[in-house]
Amino acid sequence: MRNTMILFLSLCSVVAFAQPDRDEPKRSEKVAALKRAFITSELALTPVEAEKFWPVYNAHEETQKTHRKELKKVMEKMDAVGENQKAFESLNNEISALRVKEVEEDSNFMIACSKVIGVQKTAKLPGIEREFHKVLLEEVGRKGGHPGPPPGGRPPHGPRHKNVD
Repeated sequence: MRNTMILFLSLCSVVAFAQPDRDEPKRSEKVAALKRAFITSELALTPVEAEKFWPVYNAHEETQKTHRKELKKVMEKMDAVGENQKAFESLNNEISALRVKEVEEDSNFMIACSKVIGVQKTAKLPGIEREFHKVLLEEVGRKGGHPGPPPGGRPPHGPRHKNVD
């Protein structure tokens, strides 16, 4: 069943990424739909569970997106701090606070999910999300994105690894 689902999602993602239209909102909507189908299938959510789970999940996703944007803004400021120790410390504290806030949100999300779909399914959720991202990245790599290192790893490079013939 799991292999069938992965194959199905791979085929769906080929169709999603094979479209000539590179409109970002459409692509993100397709990926979100694939993610929703993958998680629903892997968690074996009943219609009643799905009806309660997805609003909680979607709200958490939006909160995470907001956290990432805030963190990115602060990190960009950090690049320009130079030798100013006070500015560095202030931005570092801000980054720490944002990360603590994000961890608290993750914890609250997991507790909310456990109340909706149960502890057993909630415990599986992080692994299922990682698996979805892994499948998605593999599919993007096959479609000519950034496939990563060749099989067997990257060859050594740099001044210490020059061929001396």
